[in-house]
Amino acid sequence: MRRRGFEMMEIRPTPPYRITSHLEVFQISSEPQPSIYDPSWRSWRMMIEANGSEWPIRVAIRSEGQTPLLQVFVDRGADYSTRREMQSMISWAFATDIDYLEFLNRAQGTPLQQLAWRNMGSRYVRALSIYEAILRALVWRQERPSKALAGLIRRCSSQRTLNGLDYYGTPKPDCVISLGLMGLKEAGFSQAKAETILMASGALSEGPPPVPEIEGASEDPRELVKRLQEIRGIGKVVAETAVSLISKRPWGGAPPESSIKRALETLKSNADPKEIARKLGEYSGLAYYLVLLESMG
Repeated sequence: MRRRGFEMMEIRPTPPYRITSHLEVFQISSEPQPSIYDPSWRSWRMMIEANGSEWPIRVAIRSEGQTPLLQVFVDRGADYSTRREMQSMISWAFATDIDYLEFLNRAQGTPLQQLAWRNMGSRYVRALSIYEAILRALVWRQERPSKALAGLIRRCSSQRTLNGLDYYGTPKPDCVISLGLMGLKEAGFSQAKAETILMASGALSEGPPPVPEIEGASEDPRELVKRLQEIRGIGKVVAETAVSLISKRPWGGAPPESSIKRALETLKSNADPKEIARKLGEYSGLAYYLVLLESMG
């Protein structure tokens, strides 16, 4: 199917599946973060890098729940292999690999059972690069820094307008560095966040990255948390959030027992976090994420 400069591909995630809850809670409507989410059309769009070039891509969330359908519109100028690569990247970003039924099964008989049922199918949108994950983590759940990030993206990212819609990519580290501390502060960042963004941009701008590529990072999230904390200004919470955004494990930046302990504290349960963490295994982080989602919703 072709539509005004785009070709459509479909992704049908395994049900139950829900992604709009995350987008509506954690992304400022119509502001680049660097993706843009339009809640009125349930549409997500971004410039993403595939096969060495950046391409505009748009995802329409046609249905969720038990019959989920994502329609992915890619630039028709991209060749077949590039389109397939972008489809794979969207499957990754939209966390279609998370088996929510397995999470439900593991949560049965625990204080997290009702949490799992209330948020049936919910999951988060992953970052497509370590740098994007760091930037998103630095402004996590904060309106003013998020708006500052939107301004930075407009100034330092690839941009394209198609059919009246703007598409942005992840900011270029070299451009961010060129702004300097004053430029970032003028954009709306605090002194501390501006300094951290400059340090992270410098660490990732030249030569081999001081952290593993995204595939390796998602396999060993705890190691990446440690390495990110070596960048001045990135503390444990920011590092864990950033790593969660690129981990194959559901919200896997924090240790399982710590995730369960946080979730139980929020739910005011005195259950043993070690026992529940053993039962949930790699889904422990998803339980904490759902508590976070409810608290923000």
